[in-house]
Amino acid sequence: MLSHLKQRITIISFLALIVLLLISIKTVPTSSNESSRFLTIEALVNNGTFAITNPITDGDLTFTGKYYYSDKPPLLSLVAAGFYAILRWLHPRAPSLLTLSPQISYIYLTLVISAFPYLLLIYLFWRSLSELRLKSYERLLYTLALALGTPLLPFATVFSNHAITALIAFASFYFIVVQKITKKTIIVVGVLVGLLPAIDVPFGTAWFVIITALLWPDIRKYFWHYSLAVIPGIILTLTLNWLTTGSALPMYLVAKQYLSLPENNWRTDLTLQAPLQIMVNITQAFTGWKKGIFIYTPILLLSFWATVRNTHSLFNRCQRSILFWGSLTYIIGVIIITNDLGGNSYGLRWALPFMPIWLWVAAEFWPTIRTKQRYVWVFLGGFSLLMAFRGLPDPWQSGFDTSLWRVVIAYFSTF
Repeated sequence: MLSHLKQRITIISFLALIVLLLISIKTVPTSSNESSRFLTIEALVNNGTFAITNPITDGDLTFTGKYYYSDKPPLLSLVAAGFYAILRWLHPRAPSLLTLSPQISYIYLTLVISAFPYLLLIYLFWRSLSELRLKSYERLLYTLALALGTPLLPFATVFSNHAITALIAFASFYFIVVQKITKKTIIVVGVLVGLLPAIDVPFGTAWFVIITALLWPDIRKYFWHYSLAVIPGIILTLTLNWLTTGSALPMYLVAKQYLSLPENNWRTDLTLQAPLQIMVNITQAFTGWKKGIFIYTPILLLSFWATVRNTHSLFNRCQRSILFWGSLTYIIGVIIITNDLGGNSYGLRWALPFMPIWLWVAAEFWPTIRTKQRYVWVFLGGFSLLMAFRGLPDPWQSGFDTSLWRVVIAYFSTF
């Protein structure tokens, strides 16, 4: 009887999460980040090219001297263009993605590219916790901490690459901790990490280095299998770069001219920031009210502590050090190069793909801590939830709240 009750609570929790996600889905593009991607999707479907001839936004675009391009990696737009073409074929009168009124096209692509990968990530995280010495309710609480206590949920309600990047990264991590390291495991991990740079260049590159270092003893044994598994992703990345820039470099490294928006200024000079700006970035990245990774998601404080202290981990001390210092090095890289910490958004969104992995490490450490310490973890988890919900109406800080429930309320208020 008790086991059936636990199963029902878990199922009800997942169903409630799905409902919350659906009513929070945005109905129109709410940032230049999304608009630049949708301009690419429209160009691919209508003209068969990545080139944008009629830009309607002045952010997150590059100008090569002849055409405008989105400065985002093109793979996600290419995949979304396939789904958008199907929608247009089934529903020829489907509105343009850039129509600034509630419309099915935007909701459909957001569900496919952001919401579904987010739900799959949450399920995979829940499944992975079965490998740890956790009770069923503890597994559920940690899963909800990831689902509701991080910026993953807000960014699953808009069209972005964060949910799918986090899913692929955690899937590669999942195969390491759950599956026995075999030739097949190495090949699967190689395919996943090879694909990531085509979706998120900075994180994908960093995660490739971290995973390779984590698995190096096993990779040496299956070196050629790993190398051949990684190559398709690299070829795909280089091919897409060539189609958009005519070179092996991504768009934002070869553009001749950037539009003069403040959030794009840092990309014109990929050099170290001034020491004072670096100090400001450090403060904002870790303890800032809007960006701070330990203010916006304070439960991650315990994840870093667990990475250092957990002597009963499935990873040895060297591997834990690689995971800890690799993650920290990536964040420091964001701090010393950018002056906006990855764009106008709540939370340090460029670190989002690490958060499922960090929380898994914290969950692994949970059975070894004392009861009084657990109260601190629960408190920080609850505070993380409140801070994450702060960004749910508008994760981009753009001033828009166009979620589906808002649209329904506005509609009925007209009667």
